[in-house]
Amino acid sequence: MTLLNPQVLQDLIAEYARLQRLDGFTPQSRGHRLNGFIAEMLGCWGIGARSDTNTLGNIDVVFEAAGFRFILEAKWENHPADTGHVTKLQKRVRQRLQGTIGVMLAVSGYSEEALHDVKDGERLEVLLISREHLDAMLVGLVPPEEMFSMLLQHASFFGDPSPSLFTLLAPDGPVPPIRFGPPPELPVLVRSASATFEAEVVLSDLPFGQHGVSEIRPGVLVLTLTTGLIEVDLSTTTVTRRLLGGGCSRNTLPHDLGTSFVRRHGVGVVDGDRVFPVAGGWGGNVALFQGPDDAVWALSGIPDNRGQSAAAVFRIGTEVGEQVLTTVPNLFGETVPYPLGSATNVGWAGGDDYGPYASEWGERVRIRGGRGLLGQVTPPAWRSTRSR
Repeated sequence: MTLLNPQVLQDLIAEYARLQRLDGFTPQSRGHRLNGFIAEMLGCWGIGARSDTNTLGNIDVVFEAAGFRFILEAKWENHPADTGHVTKLQKRVRQRLQGTIGVMLAVSGYSEEALHDVKDGERLEVLLISREHLDAMLVGLVPPEEMFSMLLQHASFFGDPSPSLFTLLAPDGPVPPIRFGPPPELPVLVRSASATFEAEVVLSDLPFGQHGVSEIRPGVLVLTLTTGLIEVDLSTTTVTRRLLGGGCSRNTLPHDLGTSFVRRHGVGVVDGDRVFPVAGGWGGNVALFQGPDDAVWALSGIPDNRGQSAAAVFRIGTEVGEQVLTTVPNLFGETVPYPLGSATNVGWAGGDDYGPYASEWGERVRIRGGRGLLGQVTPPAWRSTRSR
């Protein structure tokens, strides 16, 4: 799941937005470009792929991943793919060695008849994926190797060749044990402080890892743990529900469309039983925060002009391809990412040419510390501080 070429992937994500808008493309040229686009995207993740192979049946893309060989047919039309498209791919799979897996990518989805015929037919020979799966692979929310491994496992165990992205990422297994309140050996967090300062341990015995926490409404937190995202209610001291399975990191960010989260190299939004990718393709850690326009922004890393990793700030839209890199001029007049050095986390509500500020924190700040402790602090006041 290593991202080998993040710069090429960023270019592909930008091109994907143009493909969606038909900016410089006709529907016909878009469909033809899709084959090479998929092969190049797979190559960014270390998967050798060839497009438009002049073999038996003229396959769109061929590649090997998760220990299997795949032949992929891609359709980007204004209507769902029908049974005829799937039947054609099934025939081409049967013309090849046993063990070859067919993949149908229909950006506009599938007709009910096509889905019914595949699920209720004979032995499964093809996987059916759509735009949400392509989006997730493109931004690295679920990198291709992991995606095809998940799809194969689901089809093998449940006989379902077309699971939704939420189904693949749904939580599995028991909720990890969490202690509400402090551990017995640390009943008091603050020994001495000013009269206006209060702090307490609200959760403990959390497993170690790249965790995070956010408050979606008063007293209700979303925790990012190694086992996934879970929602806890401090007032009732209960785990109310599990949102997603493992692979997530850092803080989530609630907003009107749902809850944004970081997974692998991408950012997605979970809303009830729906998950949709929105941005990504970045190397290194990703930290989400609310920008000055109340939109979701992200701090991450991208390669600079010298091939070195540089911190960068992105404004995230509501669909893949809408992410915008925020840049500033440096001392030489070059347009470069925000000069944040080796920054790893952020809290920001404004900024200038010298970099972001941390400000407008609100009344309480959640702090993640060692020994699996999560505390909340009520300071007397906050003032704007420069993050350099």
